[in-house]
Amino acid sequence: MDGGAAVTLRSTNTLSTGNRSIEYHPLLTIGCKPGKVSSWTQSVRIREATSGSGTVQVSVRVDGAGRSEAWRLGRANSSLSLDGREGVARLLDARQLNLDWRMGYFSGRGQAVFSLAGIRDAVARIAAACGIDPP
Repeated sequence: MDGGAAVTLRSTNTLSTGNRSIEYHPLLTIGCKPGKVSSWTQSVRIREATSGSGTVQVSVRVDGAGRSEAWRLGRANSSLSLDGREGVARLLDARQLNLDWRMGYFSGRGQAVFSLAGIRDAVARIAAACGIDPP
């Protein structure tokens, strides 16, 4: 992460590739970059590229409370990213994060469910490694 620190969580559910031949677990990475004004970031790595460019609407549910957010598409459209401390802060006292997004016009939806046990301690260690305050 360019001199930063991060933790990666594996989803509790699996997704299948378009031809259903490979099942995989999406990965959630929470990290920080030292010395940046917007130091905190979170991203979800998915195996199958999402259609589109720019941003994707993601339904975000934290312990049942939900909202829709615009997440950035990453390299080769195989990751979704959200920058900012607020996105990470909402996870600190939560038990579960559920993300849902449209894979493409004809591909259906993707969903990733993450258990957040121990996330507060992990984020505190990441903040210390980056020399910044926890969110």
